[in-house]
Amino acid sequence: MQQPPKKNNTLLFAIIGVVVVALIVVLVVVFSNRGTNSNGGTDNNGTTDTTAETKTPDGAVKGYLEALAAGDSATALKYGVSQPQDTTFLTDAVLAASLAINPITDINVQPVDSYSGMTSAYVSATYAIGSDIVDTRYVVTKNGKDWLLNHVTNQVTFTYSYVPDIGMSINGVEIDPAATDNVDLFPGTYAYGSTNPLLSFSTPQFIVEDGDGYNSVSTDLALTRDAQPQLASAAQKVFNGCMKEKKLITSCGFGFKRLNGGGKANLSTVKWSVASGKKDFSKVAFKYYGYSDATSASADVNLKISLSVKDTRGNRYGGNVYVYTVKVDFSDPENMKVTFPY
Repeated sequence: MQQPPKKNNTLLFAIIGVVVVALIVVLVVVFSNRGTNSNGGTDNNGTTDTTAETKTPDGAVKGYLEALAAGDSATALKYGVSQPQDTTFLTDAVLAASLAINPITDINVQPVDSYSGMTSAYVSATYAIGSDIVDTRYVVTKNGKDWLLNHVTNQVTFTYSYVPDIGMSINGVEIDPAATDNVDLFPGTYAYGSTNPLLSFSTPQFIVEDGDGYNSVSTDLALTRDAQPQLASAAQKVFNGCMKEKKLITSCGFGFKRLNGGGKANLSTVKWSVASGKKDFSKVAFKYYGYSDATSASADVNLKISLSVKDTRGNRYGGNVYVYTVKVDFSDPENMKVTFPY
C-alpha cells in the first residue's frame, strides 16, 4: 500500500518566522518612539515640547507662565514667536535667583472663547510674583498650527541706574557696560549687586511684571552699615602715620615748603600735633555722593595742625596748617587711598 507523501513544513516555518521578526521590528519602533511624540511630550534634550499647549492661545500663555514658575528658561523661550538675540539674563540660574526671592504662583489664564479664523488674540492672565499681583494680557499670534506669544521678555534699560567700576550686577550676573539699554528679562524679581562690599542700593531689587513692554529702572547707591568704621579706620591709620613723619611736608600733603628766612630744618626735631578739630575719625560721619564719585567718601574734620621744628643752628620755628576734609577712595576696599585736601 502506497504511503501518502510527507508534508513539507519547511516553507511554512520560514513564513511564520518572517512574520514574527516583522512584528518584533514594528513593536520596537512603536515603543522606541514613545516619548518623542510630536503632539506633546519630551524631545531629545529632555525639554518639554510646547506643541500640545500651543494649540490654543490661552494654552500658550499658560504653558509659558508655568515654565517660568518652574524655572525652565529654555521652555519659556520656545513659546515666543521670535527669540531674543541676547540671552545673558535668560538662563535657569537667573530664573532660579528670581524665584528664590519671589516665586511665581497663582497662575490664572482666561480662556479665549472664540479664535477660529483668527490670526492673533489677546489673552488675559493674572499671577503673583511674591506678594505683587500681576493683572495683564499677552498678545499671541497664529504661527502655522501653533499659537505663540509675540513677546516672552520685557526690555529693560539700566541707562539711568548703571554705575561703572563697581561690578554692578542683577541676580548675580554682571551688567555689561556696553549693553545697558534694551536688556531682555523674563517676568520675575531681580536684585542688584556689586562686587564692592562697601556699597549698597537704596532700592535693592525690582520686579518685571510681564513679558511684553519696555521699562526703565533706577536705584541709588549708598554706603553699607559696615562702611563707616572701615573708612574711619583706613583714614585714621594714614593720618596717624603722617603725624609721626619727620618731614616739613607730610605724605598726607599738608606742611611747609621751607623755613622762614631760609634756615635749614633739622628734620629730627620735627613734631606734628593737632591743635584743634576732629582727630578721632571714628566720631566723624563719612558722606557719600553717589554717581558723581561712586567709589569715594569724605568727612569734615576741620583740623588745625601745628608744626614745631628747629633749624640746624638750634633756632625754633612753629606754624599751623588747616585740613578741612579727609577723603577715602575705596575702589579697592583692600587697599583704600586716603587724601587730605586743604
